[in-house]
Amino acid sequence: DEKCYALSDYYINEIEARVDMNNWGKIMEEICKHYIELVRAGRERKYSLPVSRAIRYIDQHIYGTCKLKDIAKELKLHSNYLSSLFKDETGISVTQYIRNKKIEEAKYLLRNGEFSISEIAEMLGFNSLSYFSKVFQQGVGCSPREYRHIEGK
Repeated sequence: DEKCYALSDYYINEIEARVDMNNWGKIMEEICKHYIELVRAGRERKYSLPVSRAIRYIDQHIYGTCKLKDIAKELKLHSNYLSSLFKDETGISVTQYIRNKKIEEAKYLLRNGEFSISEIAEMLGFNSLSYFSKVFQQGVGCSPREYRHIEGK
């Protein structure tokens, strides 16, 4: 909390010092990145080292297949131990966490509008477009196509 208050004071001073409105886009981007990093760091701190490392691994491997056994192997832990620890600390399974992260990334990519739905499914490591659509529908409550339409892209 103290870091956030200090940062807000710092950024208020930075914004007031900038007369040229063209530079505001850069400062706003910097503010967003900084606060996102603080939130991410805050979330990681509340977990044990193995769970924090698992989350970092998932974040780094969100594009492609990401499975419990691969994470456990990378962390040199037994998959059952990692699975149990992850569920105890986060409240959800590793598989559900991965699925949630992939859905969040898919939502971002759909809003962006740069890639087709089938490209997004492939990028995120889903075996088929129909499976991607099913997982997305379960997580978001609408199909990827409907989501893209709702978001105006």
